Amino acid sequence: KETVLSSPCLSLPYNTNYKGGNYYVEVTNISADGTEKKTIKSEVFTQKVEKTIENSEQMKNFATRVNTQAILFENDIVTQIADVDLSTVCGTTLGNWTPIGNDTNKFKGTFEGNNHNVSNIYIQEKQGMLGLFGVTQNATIQNIEDVTGSITGTAETGEIWQTVIGGIVARNISGTVKNCTNSATINTVSRSGGIVGKNEEGIIENCTNTGAVVADIDNINAEWIGGIAGVGTGSIINCTNTGAVAGNRSGGISGISNNGTTKIIGCTNTGSVTGNYIGGIVYFFKGTSEEHTITNCVNTGKIDIKSNNTENTLYGGGIACSINGIIQTSYNLGDVSAIGNETNQGVVVGGIYAIENFDAEVRKSYNKGNIKAICGYTGDGQDAMCVAGGIAGYMTHNTIIDNCYNRGNITAEKTQGGNTNSSGGIVGFVQILEKDEIEDPTVTIVNDIEKPFITNSYSTGKINASRIDGYDSYIGGVVGQYRATIEPIENVIDNTYYLENSALGGVNKVDYTSVAEVRTSSYMKKDEFVTLLGSKNWKLLVGENDGYPIHAWQYDTYSITYNLEDGILDENNPSNYTKNSEDFTLNNPRKDGYIFTGWTGTDLTELTKTVTIPKGSTGNREYTANWEEAVAMTTENEINTYHLTVQSAIDEVDQTGKVTLLKDRNINQTDGTAIFGAGKTIELELNNKILTVTEINSFVNHGTLTVNGIGTI
Repeated sequence: KETVLSSPCLSLPYNTNYKGGNYYVEVTNISADGTEKKTIKSEVFTQKVEKTIENSEQMKNFATRVNTQAILFENDIVTQIADVDLSTVCGTTLGNWTPIGNDTNKFKGTFEGNNHNVSNIYIQEKQGMLGLFGVTQNATIQNIEDVTGSITGTAETGEIWQTVIGGIVARNISGTVKNCTNSATINTVSRSGGIVGKNEEGIIENCTNTGAVVADIDNINAEWIGGIAGVGTGSIINCTNTGAVAGNRSGGISGISNNGTTKIIGCTNTGSVTGNYIGGIVYFFKGTSEEHTITNCVNTGKIDIKSNNTENTLYGGGIACSINGIIQTSYNLGDVSAIGNETNQGVVVGGIYAIENFDAEVRKSYNKGNIKAICGYTGDGQDAMCVAGGIAGYMTHNTIIDNCYNRGNITAEKTQGGNTNSSGGIVGFVQILEKDEIEDPTVTIVNDIEKPFITNSYSTGKINASRIDGYDSYIGGVVGQYRATIEPIENVIDNTYYLENSALGGVNKVDYTSVAEVRTSSYMKKDEFVTLLGSKNWKLLVGENDGYPIHAWQYDTYSITYNLEDGILDENNPSNYTKNSEDFTLNNPRKDGYIFTGWTGTDLTELTKTVTIPKGSTGNREYTANWEEAVAMTTENEINTYHLTVQSAIDEVDQTGKVTLLKDRNINQTDGTAIFGAGKTIELELNNKILTVTEINSFVNHGTLTVNGIGTI
């Protein structure tokens, strides 16, 4: 409520307590004698106040306003306009950084990092929502160049579930976090990610984590750790993790993505992952439709499955540990190894996934990492199994592996004890259960299989299995051990092959014609073999994959179409690309008399000036240039026969007279044209039409311009 003196123009003063949102203005006119009142109410309008932050004190005050004053900045933009060093407000002597937003007062605005850094964050707390931001809802956090420092959760066993840690946001509720990087080290106990700790139906896009996210794997409760997100029920798109990840039930990108609407698309992990149930991309993934999948993901990090001396099994995969959904057009290049001790009854590893939780599909994916399971269990029993597979470790009903290949070596080794060890080029152990063997009442299976589970695939890796007690092992170029009452085997496996001398047989040392049989190396490198697998999905490419067939999607060519709206490019952009093209950034166009405001088009949700197409992208793309007519700010100063025109559309001029040439600019003269290079800076001083140039600039085609002191050119 404001008191305003009588005036023909009403101006509302800025009030720091305005919270943003929908408002109206109500004005009451009172007659001079006070006998008549008339109230006028304006239309509802939205207040969107832009805030700026340029130092640590302002960042701290920002947190205070959200957390204690309940100013949630809904519909507001908070912009960081400089790098912020938090060491002046938090540290070992100053205490902890207080995250922005909490469970009571959630930040609901837009934070624009403006490609600035936030350095030296320091948090060491037993519990809470810990990160640069604590809790956000329907918010957008974007363009934070890098967060550095350390965040540590020290909760004890009974307090673990009260702690969530994220380098950027601890808890993201239905919001978006994009174009952010975290390099801060995260030492955690549970539910932690390099970017977001808990992602609740939110979007994490184009983010990178380089900091280690680690928990004590000997603590059985230290679980759900991810390089990007710890726990996720939303989407993770085009993100990269290079930091080490350690924790039980953990993944290089996400700890657990367990919801029918979740998806992980275009993500890459290069960091090592360590724990007892782990995956190169995700520990456990559940998605219930073809729109909610793991797609175009890559792991190159080492997957090191270790016992925590509590769990009696060890599981790990190059992409996922456990899957109840679809993995497609993804691949693993990292080695996957598990070493079980005398208490670990089961050790199961796979190049793509270790085990499936029914209703799993792997399509058009491959493994090139070496897969190894070593078992030291001293007991016996059916559960005492040691299993390794090139694509999947353990596979059962309602599961599909189609158009996949394995190039890695596969090993299952038992150092002591019984029961079985199985090693297969595609799957280590296939077990088809009868209906009455299914313990989960929600799972529906059909004994009469209408189509095979393993189809149109091949393996060239060396398959090994051994037991110290001298008993026989299950080895297969396609499947190591096959345990089922369903006959014939053609109902489960079809049109799948293995390399000569890589194994003793297709399934448990036995070949099955046109189902699981051997082929020579020379044959597998011929067009005839591609036709056998299905030429629609496979191709041969000279110099690639040692001559063996590759997936067509690996080298499909996609088009890029540009609508420049009469603009021109000084340097052309590519018109096509493949999934294996290196990252490239589009060159921006220019247009006389206009300012380029950004691109719109494929995968862009707003005007974007910097568009980068990362390696691994697929699909045809189309981009449109957007323009804003420039307000001409032209000053022309004649110096003998030379003219310099400064124009806001293509130059920048500050208050000191410094001109930054954003594009090539001409200095016209009677005998030709001299061209300054784009991005050059010159200092101007006008004194009776005399121009001073205080920086030496190289001409593109007319040698060097040199001016000493004040004088004419």
